[in-house]
Amino acid sequence: MNIWKIAIVFLAFNQDNTDGVFPKTTVKSLFEDDRGDIWIGTWSQGLFRYEKRTGKYWKYPQMNSGNSAHVVFQDSHKNIWVGTDNGLNCIIFSASIFFLSSLTNFPTKSNKINELYFDPSTHLLWIATDKGITWYDTDSRKFIAPETTELSMRKPIP
Repeated sequence: MNIWKIAIVFLAFNQDNTDGVFPKTTVKSLFEDDRGDIWIGTWSQGLFRYEKRTGKYWKYPQMNSGNSAHVVFQDSHKNIWVGTDNGLNCIIFSASIFFLSSLTNFPTKSNKINELYFDPSTHLLWIATDKGITWYDTDSRKFIAPETTELSMRKPIP
């Protein structure tokens, strides 16, 4: 009779084992970029990156008054997009330097970002806010306001 024992080990990362970089906090989002680094967005402690190659943690500057980083995504230009309680931030890497750009005043009249999706075929970043959806063209760097379409239960959807 064979009996298999499986041991599952969970590691908790906090200030004790990240050289004081990563605090004990609520994690809102995780994202793996094209280099294999893990981006960690939190409710109120900001944005962090775990560099798998070196095992090092990085903390990024505060992006908004609430220091939120709700959702993280990467576009085809390898820019990192961070949706927050008060806008959208883009981290652009150039050599070993990064630039942070903030976008607010969306066509949906809300800066609270709930979700991001990048469509590689159109290069559009879909932005879901608490007031609706809008798009950002990452090539032209312009917002595209959605057209309003009313749907009725009595009419077939085109």
